[in-house]
Amino acid sequence: MPITSPPPTRDERSRTYRPRIKICGLTREQDVRAAAELGADLLGFIHVPGSPRHLDLHRLAELLATVPPGPETVVVVRNEPDATLKTLRNHLNFHWFQFHGDESPEKVAQWGGYKVVHVPADATSLDATIAPRDPFFLLDTSVKGQSGGTGKTFDWGLLARVEGACLVAGGLRPDNVGRLVETWHPWGIDVSSGVESAPGRKDPDALRRFFAEIDRACGRPATSRATGQAPHDSGTLPSATGREDHSSRSRRHQPIQPERDSAPKNQNQENS
Repeated sequence: MPITSPPPTRDERSRTYRPRIKICGLTREQDVRAAAELGADLLGFIHVPGSPRHLDLHRLAELLATVPPGPETVVVVRNEPDATLKTLRNHLNFHWFQFHGDESPEKVAQWGGYKVVHVPADATSLDATIAPRDPFFLLDTSVKGQSGGTGKTFDWGLLARVEGACLVAGGLRPDNVGRLVETWHPWGIDVSSGVESAPGRKDPDALRRFFAEIDRACGRPATSRATGQAPHDSGTLPSATGREDHSSRSRRHQPIQPERDSAPKNQNQENS
């Protein structure tokens, strides 16, 4: 889904600033509720077989039924066939696809998603990894054999040249997110393993401290999170219109049947 207006520059954000917050790798109802109540803007769910946080279609439907009005939902996928993407969009009503595989820019745009840019931990430049066509993307640390939730940071100094709508992920924790926010004012931040007690199990205290550190770094009282009313003054999210709140959808209780593509896929896509 296209960005409807240019995102604010870093200088503009620093005047009245609070980053977008994405809590990813959710697998339990209580963690969905906790993230929403603390003020998460985006709730992330993993549909990548082999990931310790992978959820099948039925479990995704169960968790989405617990999402309250407000946060937008993201499903993380990697080289999924169009039939699966249709099911995730048309039956589960996700707002965003987060693509971690070899998806082309055309496919990313077609399905209303954004791409992950993997940054090696020892990278000294982003020029070769960020294409001008990418107005909305996620930067995450590259670790061989893992597509996310690595717990590793990259050199945040590289963010000095990044403008636009960029989510920063990789190794964020309650004890370092404040420094990232204070120094670099990222448009958004994405956390998974840094607030967990085990893969897929969010730690309530770590979640609270993570949000509290962001509030502290932004000069906001931590008590502003108590009601779950997160301030949205760092620029609006790119448009995700046409998606209802998950809590209002009656068909979420119906059995999920993967849709079939109208055209045959190539062999590589079938085996992804």
